[in-house]
Amino acid sequence: MKTGIADLIFHDLGLLPTPGTPKPEPWGGKVTSLKALSSLNPVYVILLADNNQNVLEQSNIWSSMQAFKSGKVYRMTSRQNCNEAFLP
Repeated sequence: MKTGIADLIFHDLGLLPTPGTPKPEPWGGKVTSLKALSSLNPVYVILLADNNQNVLEQSNIWSSMQAFKSGKVYRMTSRQNCNEAFLP
């Protein structure tokens, strides 16, 4: 059985990962460094964040990313990810 937002994105929605995207951990996600994220420069980002006080959004890397520049960033809270993402 697969779980987590990565399974929803890549399997249920059929979206393709950006080349170089690390394989998700069994819990459904993958923590990566800012440097690694900057090398991916994804077209879309689903940001799991419970507030606006996070390192990513305060970095120069964030404002230079293709997804940020094109307005293709979608925020999701921990509650939405853990409790509401897989409701029938």
